[in-house]
Amino acid sequence: MRLLPLQNRRGKSRKTKKETLKFMPHETFMTVREAADRLGKTQAAFFKMLERGIIPAYRRTNGLLISSLDLDAYRQRVHEARMERNTPKPKTHKRPGRVPRK
Repeated sequence: MRLLPLQNRRGKSRKTKKETLKFMPHETFMTVREAADRLGKTQAAFFKMLERGIIPAYRRTNGLLISSLDLDAYRQRVHEARMERNTPKPKTHKRPGRVPRK
């Protein structure tokens, strides 16, 4: 599970070894329960998604927080994947490379 630190009280992001995290001003955070409810999943299923790294989680002193932007990006990826699967393929009536009999 990939966990990232939150901002400190002064609004500055804490530095990690690899990067400095900056948050958008319109970004909101929610608990795991709220995020699971928003996706229509159980908490157990949502924790499996977090463990697989599908959605990043941010560590809080007594739990985890999920960014609304990360959740919206996940929903967009799922929507695009569904649209791609449901796109009809062009129909071909003849198999390529086959010569008809005379």
